[in-house]
Amino acid sequence: KEGQYDAAISWYLPVVSGSARPPVLRIAALQNLGLAYAKKEDWANAVASLDRAILDRENAVADYSRFLLAKIFEMKGEKAKAEEIYKSLSEGTEVPGLQEEAKEKLSSWTKEQDKK
Repeated sequence: KEGQYDAAISWYLPVVSGSARPPVLRIAALQNLGLAYAKKEDWANAVASLDRAILDRENAVADYSRFLLAKIFEMKGEKAKAEEIYKSLSEGTEVPGLQEEAKEKLSSWTKEQDKK
């Protein structure tokens, strides 16, 4: 699997570096690049890739990029940062289904806390 993530990263890097690429392709590549780095536990590059996607003015699904960033913070063990993003998304987003998914994540964490 490790080699698969390296191959994915080598494929996505040229796509994200070209500003002539269609925005949807560039954003998807940034999101997938972030996830590939996260699978390798290269947290700095994972976060940087998603930050780039979020800040891209042509990103029509920036909230989805934020959701992926929250997942990466969660994987990384930075629950407070993930929770902050999930709370923001649970209050409203234009991406279908994302608000409900963020609410479900927060609810599951609340249930875990109640069990302790």
